[in-house]
Amino acid sequence: MAGGFVWPLARLCVAAFSRGTESHSGLYRLFADSYARRALGHSLALSLVVALASVAICLPAALSLARGRFVGRALLRGVFAIPLALSGVVVGFLAVAMLGNAGALPALLHTEWLRGTAYGLGGLGITYLYFEIPRATLTMEAALATVEDGLLEAARTLGARPRQLVWLVFWPLCAPALRAAFGVTFAASLGSFGVALIIAGRFPLLPVELYRSFTGTLDEPLGAAMALTLALLAIAVLWVSGRRAR
Repeated sequence: MAGGFVWPLARLCVAAFSRGTESHSGLYRLFADSYARRALGHSLALSLVVALASVAICLPAALSLARGRFVGRALLRGVFAIPLALSGVVVGFLAVAMLGNAGALPALLHTEWLRGTAYGLGGLGITYLYFEIPRATLTMEAALATVEDGLLEAARTLGARPRQLVWLVFWPLCAPALRAAFGVTFAASLGSFGVALIIAGRFPLLPVELYRSFTGTLDEPLGAAMALTLALLAIAVLWVSGRRAR
């Protein structure tokens, strides 16, 4: 535990508060620089939208996998797991191949408005959703499978109407699963790097700027401040969503 989490986090704290060759610490420059603040804001906004959309979109599939009994259920679960096995860099190049300036979809549909959309906000959001919908689905399926049918039957026996059954019994029982899926997808999107590195050139995101700080400008204090901020935000969201779920 200490070697894999506490020590790296402590090392980031020390580096983030150091000045290096600059006059201010990396953490100060992260929030003082408008470009770095914009990259942080973009990362937070994109992660929030992707997490909310993932939870909303995948709920029917998660309910079907958790509560349904149908032919091909195991195959469907396997299909959802495929994107999680792919590298973000591979998926980024896939997005470029499909929606880039010379992408397959604009060429097949003979339309110009799709050309280059992989590099914009829409293409970035769709590519993130490709990763996060399966993650949210499988997370919610595991939680929804624990909802006891006896509670729903008891509510029916006590005279609950269908609308009351949904809003007063079923949704409160599903709420922990929704929170858990939101926390997992938000944290994963916040730290996603491979996809952002390939297609986020017009839309600065903090993980890419972190990479450039360490490998391009060799600004370790600023890079450590970015890494520390991302880590603390992800930990906070996971902690709050887990606590609320319990």
